[in-house]
Order: sequence, then structure tokens, then C-alpha cells
Amino acid sequence: MKRYFSFYIIAIFIFWAASVVAVGAASKGCNPQGSWVSFDPLGPSWTAVVQGQSASSGTNELEYPFLLPKFPVVFPGQPGYPGYLFPDAVGMTPLRGAWERTGGNTFDYTMVGHGYGENGIPMWAGKVIGDITLHEDCNSGDFAAIVEVFVCPACNPFTDEPFTVITWPTTTGYRVVVE
Repeated sequence: MKRYFSFYIIAIFIFWAASVVAVGAASKGCNPQGSWVSFDPLGPSWTAVVQGQSASSGTNELEYPFLLPKFPVVFPGQPGYPGYLFPDAVGMTPLRGAWERTGGNTFDYTMVGHGYGENGIPMWAGKVIGDITLHEDCNSGDFAAIVEVFVCPACNPFTDEPFTVITWPTTTGYRVVVE
């Protein structure tokens, strides 16, 4: 009888420990890794790939085709007519950076990239600093960003003061899943 009692106690302890581990894993929140896309009234606005060796931190890459390398702006005195901060820019790199978990379903990220002219020389650098809050379904979330713009060719977005800072509207992103 004593032998069976010990067996039951050990079995109860194992089931209890397994349930504690399962609850702890569930409370960690969503894993942000994967491919993401956002849409606005004109269609897809950005795509991103979030990677990492854990669900706590990693790297990311963002492409934003609607963000023209010329950086359209509306100048005072010319309502509705966009001008350009960098009229000679012809292309831009994807933004690349890093992310880390700040809570259950919240993350911070930083990315950098640059726009260049016909000769390939950088005309501007951009640093995007933001945060992500994934929804409970783990397949959608709110993406907020602040964009710092630096004038190049001799610029360093990690040490220089930005030429301008733009608070980007929060967008909703959707995870790409196999259907």
C-alpha cells in the first residue's frame, strides 16, 4: 500500500509540474516571428519579415513601397501640392533592424535604411523606432512608428541629430498564414 501511495504522489507532482510549465508558456504571449503585411485604402502598404532564435528578440526587415525615396512633403504656402525633401533620390534600401519583447504581446523595434541617388550615393538615412502590440489571435497587431530622417551622404543615424522627425500613424499588420 505504501508503495502505491508513493506512486500516486509522484504522479500528482508530475501532472502539477507539467501544468505549471504549460501555464507559464501560455503567459509568455505571442511569437512575432513570421511574415507580416499591412493594408491601407490604396492596397498593401508595407511588408515585414520578423526572425529570431527565440520568441524574445531577433531581427526584422521592412519594405515600404508607398514610402517614396524622395520623401514627399507639403510645403507651407503650397496647400495640397507635395514637394520633396530629396527630389534627386531614385531608390531606397529595405529597412533592417532588431526587435525585443517588452511584455506578453508587446515588442519594441528599431530599423535603419537609406535613400540613394542615381550614382548610388546615400542622400538620406532613416531610423524607425516603434512598438508592436499583437492582438489575442496572435495573427494581427498594431504597429506604431517614429521616423527620424538624417541628411547624407555623411550621416550616422546612431550619433547625429535628425533633420526631421515624423510620427507615423499606427497601422494594423496581419500575419501571412498558410491557407
